Amino acid sequence: MEIVLFVAGVILGFVTNMITNELSARRQAKLAAAAIGEKYAGIIGDYISFPVNGNEINFDDPIGECRITYQGGHVLKLHYKEIKHDHIWEAEIWMVSPFTGSMVYRYIRLFGMEPTSTLNFGFKRCAIFDRLGHDGKIRKFFCLYGEGDYGKEALEKK
Repeated sequence: MEIVLFVAGVILGFVTNMITNELSARRQAKLAAAAIGEKYAGIIGDYISFPVNGNEINFDDPIGECRITYQGGHVLKLHYKEIKHDHIWEAEIWMVSPFTGSMVYRYIRLFGMEPTSTLNFGFKRCAIFDRLGHDGKIRKFFCLYGEGDYGKEALEKK
C-alpha cells in the first residue's frame, strides 16, 4: 500500500510540475511580447511626411500622410498615401533597435490603378530623431532614407 501511495505521489508531482512549467512559460512569453510592444509604442500613430533637403526638413511642402502600426515582435507596418499623386504604398519595417530599422515597400496603388500594373518596390532605412517640429517644439521624427530617386523624408507625428 505504501508503494502505491509513493508511486501515485510521484506521478501527481510530475504532472503538477509539468502544468506549472507550461503556465509559467506562457506567462513569460506574454510579458516579453508586451515589453517589446511597449518599446515601440511611441512610434505607433498617424504622421505627416515632409521632404528633407540636405539636412533640413521642408515643412512648407507636405508630401504624404501615413500610419504606423505594430505587427508583433520587432515588426511595424507603414501605410503611406502620397498627397500630390494618387499613389499608396505599404512597407514592412524590421526594427533593429528602438531607434533604427530597415523596410521593404511596395506600391499598392500607382496613378490611381489598384492593383498596380507594374512591379514597384524597394528598400529604405529608417531612424528616429528628436528635432524641432513645424511648431518650433522638439518632436520625434520617423525619418526614411530611400535609394535612387527616393530620397530622404521626415515623418512628423500628428
